[in-house]
Amino acid sequence: MGLTRHEILNLVLRELSAKQARECSIYLDSRMKEPGDEVRVGLKTMAMPFHGFLVFVDLMPMANWGHPVIYLLVKSDGTNLVRFEDQFPPFEGDSPEHFHVLCRSGQQATISPKEGDGEDTAC
Repeated sequence: MGLTRHEILNLVLRELSAKQARECSIYLDSRMKEPGDEVRVGLKTMAMPFHGFLVFVDLMPMANWGHPVIYLLVKSDGTNLVRFEDQFPPFEGDSPEHFHVLCRSGQQATISPKEGDGEDTAC
């Protein structure tokens, strides 16, 4: 069984400082990536190293682009995580449908029990 959105959010939050967690917005690309699939990290593309998901962390969601952001490649079973720092989002304009907000400006998005564990706690 794969990770729930809550489990992914918890893995991501462990990678952030308390200040970053309070201020950031976190997006999950819900499309499962296969090893070798291209993933966009900032203005670059790279090969996904394992089965898993792309997570984008906007550290300054109220700012224009060209500021610090974090990308995390999360293995589908949670046993591996690869972190990249950049300055640009993986999309232009509004986030695509397959990018789900896990946390917006430090407040956890509502995640249904089917998608997570049913808890609605602040990130």
